Amino acid sequence: MEDSVGGESESVAQSPAGAVKSKLDTLSKDDLIKFAKKQIAGMQKMKSRCADLEKEIEVLKQQPKSNSSGSDDSTLLKELTERMDALLLDKAELQQSLVLSRKDLENNKQKSKEELAMLHQELDNVKEDNQSKIKTLESSIEKSSSKHQEEIAFFQKLLKEREEIDKQRESEREGECLAEQKAKDKLAALQQELDQVVQNHHCKIEMLENSIKELNSKHHEEVAFFQNLVKEKEEIHQQRESEREREHAAELASAKEITETLRRSLEAQLGTLRTQLEATQEQKTQEIVELQEEHQKNLTEAQQEVENLKEELAQMNMQHEEEMRALEEDCEVERERLMSIQDQLTEQLALKDSYLQDVKEEDEDPALGSGIAKMLELSGLSQVDSSNCDGEDTGRSRAALEELQAQNTMLKDELTLLSNVKDELEAELERTKEEFQVEREELEFKINELHMARESLSNDRATTTESEGQGEVQQHSETHKDQEDKLQNECCEPRLLLGDGHHLTLEEAGARCEELTRERDLGPG
Repeated sequence: MEDSVGGESESVAQSPAGAVKSKLDTLSKDDLIKFAKKQIAGMQKMKSRCADLEKEIEVLKQQPKSNSSGSDDSTLLKELTERMDALLLDKAELQQSLVLSRKDLENNKQKSKEELAMLHQELDNVKEDNQSKIKTLESSIEKSSSKHQEEIAFFQKLLKEREEIDKQRESEREGECLAEQKAKDKLAALQQELDQVVQNHHCKIEMLENSIKELNSKHHEEVAFFQNLVKEKEEIHQQRESEREREHAAELASAKEITETLRRSLEAQLGTLRTQLEATQEQKTQEIVELQEEHQKNLTEAQQEVENLKEELAQMNMQHEEEMRALEEDCEVERERLMSIQDQLTEQLALKDSYLQDVKEEDEDPALGSGIAKMLELSGLSQVDSSNCDGEDTGRSRAALEELQAQNTMLKDELTLLSNVKDELEAELERTKEEFQVEREELEFKINELHMARESLSNDRATTTESEGQGEVQQHSETHKDQEDKLQNECCEPRLLLGDGHHLTLEEAGARCEELTRERDLGPG
């Protein structure tokens, strides 16, 4: 369908302007509309062709230039773009002129339709007025004729009655001549009156017929006048439409000639460009094959690195679990030691209480000095001879009591400090567990991103064209290398941080436990 329309448009475009105008003059209104539709379809086809040429030019612009023919291609592309811009300007002007002509045609059609409607309405009004007048005249004529017939019938009846009366009177009164003469006179008078009435009615009928004829003639004249006006309007409208269609056809023919010349020149230039593109594409295919091989090598190396990173992550998990187990075991040992220290403190407190009780009893009863001395020897707090005096025993016992109270307070402080250290160690353990879990999730997420990037690279490599393959492969390989370097750095950094953090916390806990054990060992002595 489009080929047939294009062939017709080309044949019309190749013919001279005079022949086109003469053919358009001979065409009817429907044929002109069909011809205009065909011309519009041809213009649309040329628009689509121009759009395709623009797309091809854009594709040629986007393709990279590797040979020395890049400058020639750029000049050709500039010329093509300039010609295409000129063609687009001409096309826009033609479209504007077409839109304006269509608007004028629509306005004129609307005006002519409105004028025709007004004329038809006036004609209908005049017809209605004339018909109403004719109906009134006909009704008046019928009424007058009916009255005339009634009067004639009435007078005929009177005449018949008079004749009968006259016959009777003649038969009865043959001798009465005077009466007959009078009757004849009356009859003559009545006959005269009847003749006058008939003449008057005939005159009225003639007058009505003349008025009807005049009204009919006026009505016919008005109808003929309005018909002539309508014909003149239609002729003027047809002349305007034919002139505009001729101008439109001439503009379309000139536009088609211009577009045909431009199309031929563009097709020739596109042929040269396609030959150059084929040569460049052959070189690019070889480069793309080499790049694909390099990219495949990089992908295999990246996969190997990802596997190595996974193994390192598993080893880090194992190390972290072992460290956590060691920390838990150390915490259990410290807890047991704290429990043992607490038991020893309770025993010492019981001994202190018993010692204080003995001291009080000694103060009350000096005879119990020997028992207190024995208790002091058992506890190891005093090695004083039982033979000393009671004053020295009480002084020493008080000094020992003060020392025991001081040691008791110190042990209580150490116990609270150890409980605080234990809470801090447990909180640090939970914090390190959470940090390790978060870092492990981040590493897994980044590994998944690398897998997705690798899959997207393979998909993009399969779907991209040969013209855009080189730049995209290089870009994806660079981004892939950057992601691999980042992942390696991130994997190394958390490992160092985790290792240093655990060593520091373990060293601090060990040093603190050693200090506490030293203080505990030195306290009772």
